[in-house]
Amino acid sequence: MTNITTSQRPGRAGVPFIKVAEAADALQAAGQKATLRAVRDRLGTGSMSTIQQHLATWLAQQPQVQATEYELSANLKRALKAELSVFAENASSALTSKLVEMEADHAALAASAAETEIALVEAQELLSAEHQAVAMLTAQVEELRVQLAATQKLAETATTAERDAKATAAAAEARATEASLTAMMAEKRAAAAQERITELTDRLTMRDMETAADTEGLRMHNASGPMLDSGHDNG
Repeated sequence: MTNITTSQRPGRAGVPFIKVAEAADALQAAGQKATLRAVRDRLGTGSMSTIQQHLATWLAQQPQVQATEYELSANLKRALKAELSVFAENASSALTSKLVEMEADHAALAASAAETEIALVEAQELLSAEHQAVAMLTAQVEELRVQLAATQKLAETATTAERDAKATAAAAEARATEASLTAMMAEKRAAAAQERITELTDRLTMRDMETAADTEGLRMHNASGPMLDSGHDNG
């Protein structure tokens, strides 16, 4: 509250200081800010310049809140330091365990990727062998077809050996059919080998992506490790 006994003095003209102080005190008691406009509205009269001078005097008389500095006790400081040290050690131990686990997973992924690559090479070799077999069988089919054509032509021109020629042609046709079936089976095996290669390639790609992600995780962990050690040393 304002010390009215020592502060009662008139302004230049109009409303006296005590009225301005009482209005400001009332506003403050009501939890409102004692602004120039609020005081003028509460008084309902008075010059704005006079009220402003009185309000400045009233504000100068208000008690000022002094900031107080607090000093932590030595025991509390030691306790906080000990807690921070335990926290840092626990965090470091957890991160180390996680790093060991990630390194083990990384090694397992690398080993699996190597096995997949070996299986892929073997499948490619098998596919190459199947392609060669298909090529050989195709050549045999073409040769048999040539023989069949020649036999059929011979049968047409050789009346006396017509029956034998037809038999030879039938045998050649049968061999050609058998060779065609063999070639189809080889093509199916080649297709199956190709599907196996595609599957192994997809698995190898997934392994590469997982290995890359684990490597990035290890890199980020190694990058954050010095920061944690620095924070621990500062504690």
